[in-house]
Formats: sequence, C-alpha cells, structure tokens
Amino acid sequence: MGLLFSFPFSLLPTTRYSYQMKKYVLEIIVFITGAGIMAFEIIGSRILSPYLGSSIVVWTSVIGVVLAGLSLGYWLGGRLADKDPHPKKLGYLILSSGISILIVLAISDFVMLSLLVFSSAQLASFLGSMVIFFVPSVFLGSVSPYATRLQIQTVETSGKTLGKLGAIGTIGSLVGTFLTGFVLIAHFGTTKLIILIACTLILLSFLAFSGKIRVISAIVILISAVSWGWLNIESSMQKIAGFIDFDTQYGRYSIQTLEKADGEAVRVLSGGGSLWHSSMIVERPNEVNTPYVLYYRLAEFFAPEMENVLLIGGGGYSAAKDFLVRNGKANMDVVEIDAKLTEMAKEYFFVPEDDRLRMFDEDGRRFVRKTNTIYDAVMIDAFANSFAIPHHLTTKEFLEEIKNKLSPEGVVISNIISPLDGGAGGDYLRAQYKTFSSVFDRVIVLQVIPGANPSIVQNVAFIATNSATPEIETARGEYEFFLKNIVSTEILADGILFTDDFAPSDQFVLRMI
Repeated sequence: MGLLFSFPFSLLPTTRYSYQMKKYVLEIIVFITGAGIMAFEIIGSRILSPYLGSSIVVWTSVIGVVLAGLSLGYWLGGRLADKDPHPKKLGYLILSSGISILIVLAISDFVMLSLLVFSSAQLASFLGSMVIFFVPSVFLGSVSPYATRLQIQTVETSGKTLGKLGAIGTIGSLVGTFLTGFVLIAHFGTTKLIILIACTLILLSFLAFSGKIRVISAIVILISAVSWGWLNIESSMQKIAGFIDFDTQYGRYSIQTLEKADGEAVRVLSGGGSLWHSSMIVERPNEVNTPYVLYYRLAEFFAPEMENVLLIGGGGYSAAKDFLVRNGKANMDVVEIDAKLTEMAKEYFFVPEDDRLRMFDEDGRRFVRKTNTIYDAVMIDAFANSFAIPHHLTTKEFLEEIKNKLSPEGVVISNIISPLDGGAGGDYLRAQYKTFSSVFDRVIVLQVIPGANPSIVQNVAFIATNSATPEIETARGEYEFFLKNIVSTEILADGILFTDDFAPSDQFVLRMI
C-alpha cells in the first residue's frame, strides 16, 4: 500500500535540527511501520473470517477502511510534524499504534459477536473493519510524514528525502505482505502474530524515546509476553479438551471433538462463518457422517466401470475415505489447495495411506489444466472458507476444461450450498444450473435432505454428464433413494451464465445468507 502524502515545503528550515537522530534510524522506522501496515491488514482479516467468511465483500471492507485510516493518518502526521517536530512525538505515534493493535485484539471477539445481529454482510464487515483497522491505520499512517519532516533538512534536498523514505516505506509494505502471507500466518497463527506485530511496533518506539517512556513501553511488552505465554498454555489445554484452532495460508479453521447425546464422539472441521467442512464419528472414521457426501456414491451408478476419479477439495477427506472403502480397484486423485488442511486431515480425520489415493497440494483448476489423466468421474467439493465455491471453479470455461479430461461416459458431481426457492436467495443455484447446462447435455439437481424447507440454505447435489445412460428409472437401493430427490428445473430456468469474465458468486452468496 503506497505511502502517499503532501508536505508544505515553505515551512522547512534551512539549518540542521539540534536533535538530529542517529543515522538510518528514521529509515528503519519507516521500513518497519510500512511492513506493519500490510502485516496487520492481512492477519487482521483473520479476525473477521470466522464470523463473516473471507469473501470479496470482506476484503473490500478491510482494504477500504485501511486506506481511509492511512489517508487520515498521512494528513494528521503532516499537520503534527509542522508543529514543533520532535523525535519523542514520533515515538508516541509508534507506541500508540502498537497499543491500539493490542486493544483491538482484546475486544475483537466481543465486537464481531455483536455485529452478527446485522442481516447485511456488507454492513457487518464494514463496521467490523472500522473497529479493528481504522484507529491503528491512522496511527501507522501518521508515522511516515512525521519521520520525513524530521529528516528533511533543507528545501534543496526535500524531494530526495521524500522519494527515499517513500520508497523505503513501500519496500517495507512489500516485505510485510510477502512475509506475512507466505510464512508468518501459517507459523504463528492469528492471535500470536498480532501480538508480535504490536510488540515490534512498541519496541520500535524505543528508537525515539528515552528514560521513563521506555520503561512504560517495556511494561506493555512484558504484559504482551505474558499473554503470549498464556496463549501457549491455553492452546495446549484446548488441544487436550479436543479443540484445535489453526491458521493456514488460505484460511482460519478449527477442529473440535464433540459428544453426541448417545455418548459418541464426533470430530468436526469448521471454517469461515462457522461453516462445517467435515465431520467424523471418531470410533467409526470411515463411516460417512455428512449427508451430502453420500451423494458422491452416485458416481458408481453413472460410471459403474470407473477406474480413475478426481476429487477437487479434500477438507476432512470424508468423500475420499468413503470412496476407498467402496471401490476396491479404482484410483482417486484428491486436489486440495491447502497443504495444512491435508496434514490436519491425516492426523485428526485418519486419512489412510493407500496406493490408490494420490493427494496433490494445488489449485483445482490449475491441476485440471495440467493433468493428462482422463477421469471417469470428477467430484467437486471446494469452498473458499465460506458458502461460496471459489469463483474460478464455477465458470463455463472451467467446466469445459473438466469435460476435456472426462471419459465419454464420465460424470461430474458437485456439492453446492443454496436455497431451492425461486427468490433472490436462489440466484446462485440458478446460475450454476445455467452454467452446467451450457457445457453438459444432461444435468440433474438433487435435494440432499428430502423435504427440507426450500427457502433455507442447504446442500444441493449437481449431476452432469453427456451420456443418456444409465436411465434414472433403473436405479435401485440407495441410488434409487438419492435420485428420487430431483429438483424441478422450472425454478432454475432463468439463471445467469458464469464465465471467467463475469462470475459474481460472492455477491449471489451474500443474497443467499
């Protein structure tokens, strides 16, 4: 995020300040605060995601609020720098940014729970972003113009100084972005990393402070260190109690072991918006405990001679485990973009080691483009830590790519979450039907829970194939039960075609929820 601000050059002195700071101190301050801005923006979004998901609406709110806070901070920093600029005041700005981040962390859960009363996801995400990001962004934004004012010595060198510190701040933002997104989130997790960012900023203020103020800052850091230690203890206690909260490069998740009324233990993988991604009966790990997973068994009916199957989206690997148990000779490739999820699934959802199961840590669409394997069945169960399938996995172009890797008698089965009624909440479902129908000759839509209220959000199974056989009337046993739950296509006829150029899936999902 660029560090842009204006400066009144006419007010510059023509002699050096008597309180000139040590060489490179201001450069270090600008670099680290630039990194802190982007690190806090990226990791802070994880505070919102368990309550609101990680859709484009959430990111729009986060980015917009941070930009607004930085803009105000640039303006205030410039105004303050014109009034008796002094390194100690710069230290106060940096210290305030660190303390404000700690305050935000302390109140975030209460704030986000309070915002759930709003039916509008746009309003909730905007208000949540305001509370979490605005004040820290103002303080962080004020640092760069203030530091620049301290370093500018003459009008003749002002342009050079502005350019240099602006470049340093931007480089810091780049480092903060890549380091946080690629390394720190997955290593530390949300809460610890926010504490680390705050403590780094408080330590940074030491460069501008001396004496008693440093002592106060040290006390704040000590309190933060105690909190860090308590988090480790609490995490260990939660793990013993069957609750694990973890971050990955792609989202924030939790694994929790619950006790049912009959005394059985059920393990649940949850993601953004408290969405359950997978569940498993601990004592019977290979038994399907999520109704929509059963519908993937229809691949056996539509492609009874299948040898190679592709599953896009692993999660807790429920569909993969069920496939291995039921199909003793066929092979399955599972493409799960999040390597950490696969790691956790192996440990907590007992994914077996099997020569017939190959696991790939890759984006589903990228994998489909690259693979040379022809599949007899493709199962899609990929969600972007919310109710929405990632938009690039919903388009006509993607389905055409799948069709090119599908055998002539092959079948595609996709799990979609949506109401079934004809109102605005069903826009997403109708768009998916329109898109599937543009690629495949035969599309069947099934209600996973028979008799469920069509107006509520629920799992819906899509079956797509280019073959006219087998006929539905020939189904027997559980296949017959599944195929009795066909949804009338009359309410699905007016959908919007999703393409790579236009696929407003996030907006449609917001109408739905």
